[in-house]
Amino acid sequence: MNIRFYKINKDNFTEINEEYFINNRDDTTSLFLIDIKEADREDAAKELERLGIHEDVKQNITHPYKHMRFEYIKDCLYGELSFFSSKTKDTDFAAILIKKNVLFLIHSIDENILSWTLDSFSSFTENQRNRFNDIRALLYYIIHEVLSYHGTLILTYGEEVEHLADKFEDENEEISPEDFLMYRKQLSKLERVVERLIYTLSLPPAENVLDLENPYRPYFEDLLKGLSLFKTSLEHTEDRLDAMNEHFQMKMQEKMNKRLNFLTVVQSIFAPLTLIAGIYGMNFDNMPELHFKYGYFFTLGVMAITSIFFIKYFYKHKWFN
Repeated sequence: MNIRFYKINKDNFTEINEEYFINNRDDTTSLFLIDIKEADREDAAKELERLGIHEDVKQNITHPYKHMRFEYIKDCLYGELSFFSSKTKDTDFAAILIKKNVLFLIHSIDENILSWTLDSFSSFTENQRNRFNDIRALLYYIIHEVLSYHGTLILTYGEEVEHLADKFEDENEEISPEDFLMYRKQLSKLERVVERLIYTLSLPPAENVLDLENPYRPYFEDLLKGLSLFKTSLEHTEDRLDAMNEHFQMKMQEKMNKRLNFLTVVQSIFAPLTLIAGIYGMNFDNMPELHFKYGYFFTLGVMAITSIFFIKYFYKHKWFN
């Protein structure tokens, strides 16, 4: 488990130690962020209890699927942000808890959600930084970075699908059904994450957090609009992939039909030859051709003429195309 403590002001995120946080967390003029990177929610829940989070929250945090909307549990605002991991290619959850002037962020080890916010902090305007004295502003920026991350993923997948389309048009490039299946599976998971995020941000996400008179309501409304655009873009990518898959299946079926057609032509050529060979393979005594001196060569000649006739016939009618 990796736990980091930060004190936040308009100038920077200052990393502090746990002792400093414990001694100063009751100072409501300060804003703190605790970043907990832990894949095991049970272990994370124990740390929350040690840091002063109520027992009820600890019990709920082990069931992230049930808390995709922000809600108050005792004196703590708690919600789960669904996200798609670009490393594991699977879905996961990041927990956000707000208690007075402290924001707790719990996420898996392979995705550092806080780093996205820290990286973008240097580009914030002074007006944006001044808002960091409000815990809701920090909540907004973290959700904003999570959404930006998924927006970039959606655009990346769109480009990869277009690259797959270019390979598909190139006759020299080999494409397998597994390529479509892989992208379809990942896009399906990503779409499920976007739908969960839309559900999370459907206004208001929690009582007294984004009520009608809350100054941050328009900002969260913009996030929700952006999510809708992401969903539309993702659906277009999925439609593009499905259309390519259908075209691919048609081409594969066409190739299969051509092969079957070729085998049918070959079988049609050899069918009369097999018939002749079958007839003369019968062990009857009264078969006059059996004693014919040139019967063997005559039969071969008839078979050759028959083969040439059928080959010319099929070629003339373009059965070999």
